[in-house]
Amino acid sequence: MLKRRIITILFLAIILIVGIGVAVSCGFEGDPMLDDMWARNIYPGIDNTYNIGSASLRWHDIYGYDGIINYITVVNRISSPLYMGENIQVTGKVQGDRLIGDVEGYSIDVVQASDLDIALNDTLDLVFLFEPSIIILDYSARLKHDTSLEVGHTTGHSVVNVTGVDTITYNLNMTTIFDNNGTMAMTAIQDSNTRILWAYGGNDGVDDSMLNATASWDTGTHTLTITFVTVNNTLDNNNFVEILATAYR
Repeated sequence: MLKRRIITILFLAIILIVGIGVAVSCGFEGDPMLDDMWARNIYPGIDNTYNIGSASLRWHDIYGYDGIINYITVVNRISSPLYMGENIQVTGKVQGDRLIGDVEGYSIDVVQASDLDIALNDTLDLVFLFEPSIIILDYSARLKHDTSLEVGHTTGHSVVNVTGVDTITYNLNMTTIFDNNGTMAMTAIQDSNTRILWAYGGNDGVDDSMLNATASWDTGTHTLTITFVTVNNTLDNNNFVEILATAYR
């Protein structure tokens, strides 16, 4: 009887040891980190529960090819560029000392455009690679009065929101420094939603040299079309606008 019990216990012990060995070498998704780290996948036992390292015991560098990161917390200031590689998807928040805000797999496209010798109803087409949710349009302009030859220099920006199919809204802020009948003057526009671009030239004591533009959006071609709807008292070959537009999705 005792001999039979001993044999049974030994048999069960052998089965237990073999089972543990098989589990360690043949893990599957859901196993609590029981897999070959050198040639196979590693899975946590419970989703969104365990950590790699800790606040006091940290890994130095992490290398990889692709990655999907749901949340990043920046504890200390980033003193060198944070290189994320080509195929990283950031779908949560980046916060901390270098607060960037909500980042949801966003894309950026930058388009440059310019126009010289601007006439009434001239257009500029800014074509983007995708349909953005917002476009930041920065511009500078130089205008010369057609009779007094006095000059004005304008810098400004518009925040363009793509609100639907072929529809946008925009908000303009600008500042102009110009010759005003022999003296320097300044004018500004704040929070205008009727023009995407506005610029002044000189004033001869009677009228201003001025141009401004509206804009339309084509969803199908991802094109922002700027149309100059006012061009007054400017010397044609001395009016110039340069634009840098950054689109975000």
